[in-house]
Amino acid sequence: MERTRREVLAAVVAAASVGCVDAAAPSGPRNPPSEGDARSADPTDPDDGPDAFRIGEWDVLEAADGDLLVTATIVNDAPSERSGTFVATVTLDEETHEGRTDVTVPPADATDVELVVDVPFERFDRAGSLYLDLVRTD
Repeated sequence: MERTRREVLAAVVAAASVGCVDAAAPSGPRNPPSEGDARSADPTDPDDGPDAFRIGEWDVLEAADGDLLVTATIVNDAPSERSGTFVATVTLDEETHEGRTDVTVPPADATDVELVVDVPFERFDRAGSLYLDLVRTD
């Protein structure tokens, strides 16, 4: 019995596609978190994750003496008090200038801080760069 071209092509396609139409593998993590790993049953509860103690809104202004003034809101979404050092690093003409201040924020609250960096605001405004950091100390 002679096969038609269509039958041969259908047989080749069927043989080539064996194994390609398996059921989709399950998705998700290989080791899902256990009940003890859950932070809170209520996602609106403040947690103590890496973003719980952070720099919120911030701005740069000119201080009364003409230097650079950095203002920031330090936010604590953690359920306990947090302390840290707010650091402002300014790079200007390949020189680094740093200002730092300690801050303590009550649980689930925010605190405003002001930090003067010994750099003329006008020079910073024209050619400076700023890096802000919050280093936990508790």
